[in-house]
Amino acid sequence: EYCKSESADNYVFFVSTLWTHKNCVESTNPLRAGFIRICKNNSLIKFEGGFISDKANPQFDNYKDIILHKRINNKVYMQNIRRSSFVFNTPAVWNCHGWKLGEYFALGKAIISTPLSNDMPVPLIHGENIHFVEDYDDIQKAVEMLIENNEYRSKLEEGAFKYWQKYLTPKSVIQRIIHTYQKSN
Repeated sequence: EYCKSESADNYVFFVSTLWTHKNCVESTNPLRAGFIRICKNNSLIKFEGGFISDKANPQFDNYKDIILHKRINNKVYMQNIRRSSFVFNTPAVWNCHGWKLGEYFALGKAIISTPLSNDMPVPLIHGENIHFVEDYDDIQKAVEMLIENNEYRSKLEEGAFKYWQKYLTPKSVIQRIIHTYQKSN
């Protein structure tokens, strides 16, 4: 399912778990909620998605307007991510990158992301292979830019996919491990 495909011009899909971990309550959940609400309120975007949670989550009431009331199976999830005009990333539990970031690169998506907490094989370049944001206002501007500027979105998609091919494919990761091992011996 991880194959680059054509993105829709006005469709955005984003699904995330509503986390209870401290850094997620303070940062991850509000940033993701901001992205969801910005997309839902933009008349140019057909948005699907929201938070996955149940009422037992202590954060539930803060986000009840964007809670999904049904599960999305993996096949539909992957189809919708491939179609999505752009995607959103922010570190999650324990500030990890999360599996979504690698998935987004493998699919060659235009990625809006808050700063990463951990190193990548080679630093990412804002405007080339990712679009970094700091806060709600930056997310708002990035969403507007990517929905209105197909050329910039295409540039980010191509840059993300090239980064994937060069640094993140299983083969490239194994080669880097072997090279690092050989240098240290």
